[in-house]
Amino acid sequence: MKNLISALITLAMFALTQAASLEVSLASRFIVRGEQTVMEITLSDVTPPESLRLPAIPGVVVQPRGFGGPNTTILPGRKIGYVYQYQISSFEVGAHTIPKITMRVGDETVESDPISFEVFDAKSLTFSELKIGDEIIPYAAFFKTTKTNPYVGIRGQMHVEAEVKIETIYPAHLEAHILTSLIMAHPYEEVAYDIIPLDNHWAKSGAGYIGSLEEAMTEKDFLAHLNIARSYKHQN
Repeated sequence: MKNLISALITLAMFALTQAASLEVSLASRFIVRGEQTVMEITLSDVTPPESLRLPAIPGVVVQPRGFGGPNTTILPGRKIGYVYQYQISSFEVGAHTIPKITMRVGDETVESDPISFEVFDAKSLTFSELKIGDEIIPYAAFFKTTKTNPYVGIRGQMHVEAEVKIETIYPAHLEAHILTSLIMAHPYEEVAYDIIPLDNHWAKSGAGYIGSLEEAMTEKDFLAHLNIARSYKHQN
């Protein structure tokens, strides 16, 4: 019983010593003039208020999303976080800064770091052409990076890289390990991937069959071979 009481007191003291935190993030740091991006304000280790009072930002429109109240989420370390979402837009081209946001928590004041973003005019974009094999793709894009040494390309200059789509099938229990390896191996923070579950009733079935051909053939010839094979009727 003494050990249990001691453990409870230790946990209570640990909870009291956890510092409240206030973080601000933007879904995009570069937005087209007149379009929107999402700003999230995350509180943790504190009882959240129903609404937040934000400082005025010259030339920037800030509107709450939903009902304005916080959404509950689980943060790293199994902490409970409270997320307020806002829509950010501006018609003024150039750099803007969201100033630090302060909040009083008991006898302490917590504050976020300022965060900047840039608004650009879509009319200023010029179209270019990208050739991949025999295909020519016209595009207009605006890219910037804060990385000093980007994985490919030159800092401050637009770069387009051809992508390869890879599809694979894996057992469901390996999903966490596969995603961790994928994110760790990718040179940038965001990885584009989709997970499509296969709800098969037979555990040994998949998306296809594996077999051997007597002679190698092209994909087109193989598809034609399948069509011919399917045209035969089964005979006992």
